Amino acid sequence: MVERPDGSKVEVDCSDDLIQRFRNHNIDALIAVGGDGSLSIAYELHRKGLRVVGVPKTIDNDLESTTMTFGFNTAVSFATECIDRRTVQRCPTGASWSLR
Repeated sequence: MVERPDGSKVEVDCSDDLIQRFRNHNIDALIAVGGDGSLSIAYELHRKGLRVVGVPKTIDNDLESTTMTFGFNTAVSFATECIDRRTVQRCPTGASWSLR
């Protein structure tokens, strides 16, 4: 994003500059780890000639032909840990329980 003098922002394609920098530093390929957005950008860089290895990562566990996706277990573990840290308290009226 580039900010204009009026404060508005505009998206600028810097992919050609990025590819040239890869070449200047003798970097052979990009390893892109991510979801739809990251891998879409990586695909466009590939179309422009950069060698790319795409590693799909999703917390949704929704990749076809996979048992478990990279990122899913971490997300589940983190959510479980957050829930485990909470305390369950009975409301003063005794009518219900609340998770705090």
